[in-house]
Amino acid sequence: MRKRIAFIMIMAFVWLTTGCGALNSAESEKVYAGAPTIVLNGYKYFASDMVILQELPAGYSYDGELTDAEKEYAHIIGSKYYIQEDEGTETLNDFYVYQECGTRISDDEVDNTKRQWAYARWSKEENSTDVLSPLDGETVIVIDY
Repeated sequence: MRKRIAFIMIMAFVWLTTGCGALNSAESEKVYAGAPTIVLNGYKYFASDMVILQELPAGYSYDGELTDAEKEYAHIIGSKYYIQEDEGTETLNDFYVYQECGTRISDDEVDNTKRQWAYARWSKEENSTDVLSPLDGETVIVIDY
């Protein structure tokens, strides 16, 4: 009888502590799982064309530093960005970020084991005319601890 009571008490304890963990799942942090994205002035920019340069192209000049919120979904080290001298930040089609990145080894391949600091081009999402929030239509994975 004592063994049965001890077993019931242990099972109740396990059930109660598991229940506490389940309560925390509602407060789980959401992790962005989409393509690296910079959100500047409400528009999404991607580095999909893999333009990685050692020197800034002519016609581009320093415009400032990206905030942590603007580059939150980019997962990059580096924040200084450069825009075309005749464009304002409201009408940007592309810009360069001086960032740590891989080394381009072909037109469609980057070796991420060979890290370097270079200018990477970020381009506005094609056919993007509406201001978007960073997670519109993107996949979000919820990790439960």
